[in-house]
Amino acid sequence: MRTIRAVCKLHQVEVLSVRMRNSHSKGLHFYIDVTPAIEAEVANKLQFLLGDDCRRVDFNHARIRSGLNEWNKLFERAEARPRKIYTDDGYGLRDGTRGSSY
Repeated sequence: MRTIRAVCKLHQVEVLSVRMRNSHSKGLHFYIDVTPAIEAEVANKLQFLLGDDCRRVDFNHARIRSGLNEWNKLFERAEARPRKIYTDDGYGLRDGTRGSSY
């Protein structure tokens, strides 16, 4: 969580919440809600800095350049539900302990 928040803060983006889902074939997927809204190129850059697959970043870059609105799709089972692991309510950690602020 600290890395996610620090990288986002360096790009003037505040993390509102983070949800996580374990993919059996691709590892972990994190869904990060941020404010303010950011441009697609910035979102793709942040995803790369936070560990997204290089090939996926390149595909997303090409989709963005082509003007595709839905450039950032994960193809998952319809019933897949990520669980919230962080929310910016002062109690950001799953166990309810007080999170640190940056």
